[in-house]
Amino acid sequence: MKAFQAQSVEHAYIHIPFCRHLCTYCDFCVLPCSDILQTRTSKNAKFIGPYLQALQHEITAVALNWRKQRSDLLKPLKSLYFGGGTPGILQTEELATLISLCREQFGLTDTCELTLELNPCNYQHLDLKYLHKLGLNRVSLGLQTSNLQLLKFLEREHRAEDAVAAVDYIRAAGIDNISLDLIVALPGQDMAAVAADLAFVLNLKPQHVSVYSLILEAGSKLYQLYARSACCQTRTSGADSSVIKALPSLPDEDTEREMVHYVQNALCQSGFRHYEISNFALTADFESRHNTAVWAARPYFGFGLSAGSYLAGVRRTNTKQIKHYIDAWNVLPSNSADLSEKELYRTAILTEKNTQTEAMEDYFAFALRYLCGVKISDFEKYFACAVPARIKEILDWGCGQNLLQTNEQKSIYYVTEKGQDYLDEISRRLLGCLQEN
Repeated sequence: MKAFQAQSVEHAYIHIPFCRHLCTYCDFCVLPCSDILQTRTSKNAKFIGPYLQALQHEITAVALNWRKQRSDLLKPLKSLYFGGGTPGILQTEELATLISLCREQFGLTDTCELTLELNPCNYQHLDLKYLHKLGLNRVSLGLQTSNLQLLKFLEREHRAEDAVAAVDYIRAAGIDNISLDLIVALPGQDMAAVAADLAFVLNLKPQHVSVYSLILEAGSKLYQLYARSACCQTRTSGADSSVIKALPSLPDEDTEREMVHYVQNALCQSGFRHYEISNFALTADFESRHNTAVWAARPYFGFGLSAGSYLAGVRRTNTKQIKHYIDAWNVLPSNSADLSEKELYRTAILTEKNTQTEAMEDYFAFALRYLCGVKISDFEKYFACAVPARIKEILDWGCGQNLLQTNEQKSIYYVTEKGQDYLDEISRRLLGCLQEN
């Protein structure tokens, strides 16, 4: 086994694919269930119970198998992340069962970062104090914007005042690590609206902020609306014209960059550390451990519908078909500890076995997102070999373009402020560079 394949697994992600409502920009693996907090009698809500049981079976089977087959690589979890969908839409007992199962099967370190994603208007049903006692110590709140008009356009269910109340509720439960998500470059948004959103965020005094530019993902309702609008521009129908008029314009690329830079500078001036391209933390202790592990190419378990994992140099993605997932894990195999890889990862629809060459390319392509820099010594320890000459050439090219910077010894490489806008170009050059003829 290569050195990069023999990294201990200390992180896990659990996907909860249910939401009360599907937002217009969302293309995640989500099943809308408007009655999830009430009767749970709708078509999608009827999947919740069987899904959670299947999820527990997958977690248990993987844990039993790893304890027997690769116990030397299995360590207590340093991070456990509940994402979605909206995992906070589950009942307290359902979340408690999953947390307790992970503690039982994998173990959680005393300082394990246990994150739960919440929407600002669906949390009152949760006993956060109880979940906090079980280990929940970080909440990621999906604010996105505080602007009422934009919230309505995105079909978000909450309002700005709901976010204020949610933060108070979370803190009252004893959870003092709160992350807020913010989206910029929204349709019809101007700089004044971005400034107002940022002021609102800072007033909530979060410990962490994630800032993303809107991307029209192909599977989202918003993408379909704007694609239809673009198509309509070549037609003369009055009905089509009304569609065009109804859609606010998207900020152009220069405006989008201006918005991003404004938020970055303002957050840094307010005491936040810009530690990753899209992420800011008050101190190093509040940096997202789960995301940092992904950027640093550390292994992690991924459980549930569409969840990704990276284990022993193999990337897998689970099915998005809930019936397939439930049928595959409706029973916990009695021989879970002895299952073959094919049987253990029975719901994986994408499997990519990284060669050492591919893993080397990926390492810098991902790790450069982490703005504290990439140490050559870390690479050499991870792969038990020197950095290939072709990768060094690209890193030096980046330095020559003022996209990267290094020290005199060339022992560490950082992305510059300019380079943050061109990181995709750097990654494009890195990926596949060792396989070129």
